[in-house]
Amino acid sequence: MVLTGLPFREASMVKARANEYETQKLSHWVKEHDLAKMRSEFVDKAEDKAHAKRDAAQQAAEAKNETLDRRVQAQKYAPGARAVLLLWEFPVLYLKRNSEDEPAVLHESGTYYCSLKTTISKIKHLSYIYRFPGQKREDDQRMQNFLEEEQRHRERDRLLLEAMKEKSPEIRLLKRYLEVAKMNKERYTPLLNIFISSHEKHKYFLHSSHALFTCLEKLTLLFASRLESRLSQEKEFFEMKEAERNAVFHDLLMETYNKLTREEQERLDKIANDKARSFSIVVSSHEDHVPLCCIAQAETKRRLHIQMKEKVWAAEKAAREKQRDHDVVEMVHQKELDQEKKEHETKRKNVTTLQKYIKQYLMEKEELDREAAEREQKEEQDILDYQTKVEARNKEQDEKKRLQKAFKDKIYGMLMEGHEEAVRERDELEQALNDLYFQQAEEAYHMKAEALRTHREHMKANMRQASDNYWALKAQRQEQMKQEKAEWATKMMEQLLEMNRVDQMNDYKQRMKKAEYKRQIDAQWEEMQYLLAKEAAEEKAKRKKEKAEYDLQMQLLEQERQKILMDCAEELARFFPKGICKTQDDLRLVGLPAKDPPVIKEPRPHRLPTL
Repeated sequence: MVLTGLPFREASMVKARANEYETQKLSHWVKEHDLAKMRSEFVDKAEDKAHAKRDAAQQAAEAKNETLDRRVQAQKYAPGARAVLLLWEFPVLYLKRNSEDEPAVLHESGTYYCSLKTTISKIKHLSYIYRFPGQKREDDQRMQNFLEEEQRHRERDRLLLEAMKEKSPEIRLLKRYLEVAKMNKERYTPLLNIFISSHEKHKYFLHSSHALFTCLEKLTLLFASRLESRLSQEKEFFEMKEAERNAVFHDLLMETYNKLTREEQERLDKIANDKARSFSIVVSSHEDHVPLCCIAQAETKRRLHIQMKEKVWAAEKAAREKQRDHDVVEMVHQKELDQEKKEHETKRKNVTTLQKYIKQYLMEKEELDREAAEREQKEEQDILDYQTKVEARNKEQDEKKRLQKAFKDKIYGMLMEGHEEAVRERDELEQALNDLYFQQAEEAYHMKAEALRTHREHMKANMRQASDNYWALKAQRQEQMKQEKAEWATKMMEQLLEMNRVDQMNDYKQRMKKAEYKRQIDAQWEEMQYLLAKEAAEEKAKRKKEKAEYDLQMQLLEQERQKILMDCAEELARFFPKGICKTQDDLRLVGLPAKDPPVIKEPRPHRLPTL
C-alpha cells in the first residue's frame, strides 16, 4: 500500500485499518452469503439434474420401444422408407444418450449440437416422403419436446453459472478492480496524450541534444512513477470507501485524507505548471540558439523561484492559521467578558431581592410578636379568673361535705343501739349451720368410699375373667398356626418337586432357545456391520461427488475470470491495480511481462555465545 503525501504514522494507521477492514469484509461476506446454503443449493440443483437424467432415460426407453414397434410395422412397406425411417430415429436416440452420460457437454460444445441438429433436420426433411401422416406428427412432436427440454437444460445451466458468478467474491473483486482500471484510464489518458504530443512536437530537439534527451527520459520515468503511485493511491482510496460501517473512523479518515490530498494536488499542479513553463522556456531558448550555460542558469533561477514561492505559500498559510487562532482567542475572551457581566448583573439583582425580602420579613416579625404578646396577656387574665372561680366552688363543696358527715354520724348513733344483739344471734345461727354441713359431708364421703371399693372388686373379677379367656384363645390360635404351617410346608415341597421335574424336562428347550437367540444376535450384528459399511460407502461417494462438483464450480469460475481478463487485457492492461494478476499465467494472459519468483534464502545457523 502506497499513500503519497501522508506522514509515516498516518500512512501506517490507514494501511493497518484497511487490512483489518478486508478481514471483517470477508467474514461479513461469509455470514451474508452463507457458504453452507450455497452448497445445499448446488446439491439440490445436482439432484434436480439427476432426476432430469432419469426422466430422459425413461423417455429414451419409451422411444426405443416405439421404434421397435414401428420397425415391426415398417416391415410391411417399402424397404426404402424403412431405411430412411431408421436413419431418422437413431440420431435422436444417440443425442438423448449423449445428454444422459455427459450433461455438461450440451452447454459447452454448442457447435456439435448445432451440427447434429442440422443433420437431424435434413434427415427429417428427406423422410417426409416415406412417412405416413400419423407417424410424421408423432415424430415432429417428439422432436419438438426434445428440443424444448434441451433448451430448458441449457437455460438452467446458464442461470446456475450466473448465480455462481454473482456469489463469487473473486469475480466481484475482479469487476471492482476493472472499474478502478477504467477510471484510472479515463483520468490519465488526457495527461498521457499531452505528454506524447509535446514529445512529438520537440522530437527534433531531443535528437540534437543528448543531455536534454536524458533529462526528458528522467522526467518520463518520474511521471511514470508518479502515475503508479497515484494509481495505487486511488486503489487504496477506493478500498477505504468500503469502510462506511464505522462512522467515526470513516469521517476522521476521509477528512484527513481529503485535506492532505488537496494540498498535495495543489503543490503538484503548481510544480507541473512551473516545469511546463520552464520546459517551454528551454525549448524557446534552444530555438534562439542560447548556450547551455544560460539554460542551466535559467533552470537554477526557476528552482529558486519555486522555492521562494513555496516559502511565501508557507508564510501565508502560517499567517492565516495565526489570524484564525487570534480570532478564536478574541471570540473566547469576548464570550468570557459577556458571561462575567451577566453574572455580575444576576448577583446585583439577587442582593436587591434579598434586601427587600429581609425588610418585609422583619416588619412581619414585629407584627407577629406584638400579636403574640397581646394573646399571652389575655390568656393570663383568663387563667386568673378561672382560678378564682375554682377556689369559690371548692369552698362551697367543703361546706356541703361537712354538713352531710354530721348528719350521717347522728343517724349511725341512733342505729347502733340494737345492732349488737342482732350480731350475736347471727353468729349462733351460722355455727349451727356449719355443724350440720360438716355432718352431712362426712356421711356422703363414707358412702362414696364404699361404692368405690365395690366397683374395684367388680373390675378385678372382670379382668381376671378376660385374662383367662385371652390365654385360652391364644393357645388355640397357636395350635391352629402349627397345623397350617405343617400343611403349607407339605404343599411347598410338592410344588418344588414339580418345578424341579419341569426344569429337568425343559433343559433341552432352554439350550435350543439360547442357541436360537445367539444365531439372531449374530445375524443382527452382521446386518449392522453391512449397514455401517454401506453408509460409509455412501458417505464416501457423497463426499467424492461434492468434491467433484466443487472442483467443477471452481474450474468454471476460473475460466470466467480468465475470459474477463482476456476481454479487457488489450484496453486496460497498463492500468490494472496491484493484486488483479495473481500468477505468472495471468500476466502472460494479459500480455504483461512476467516477474521472476522471489528467491528464498536459506536461514543462517544460529551461533551460541561462547563463555
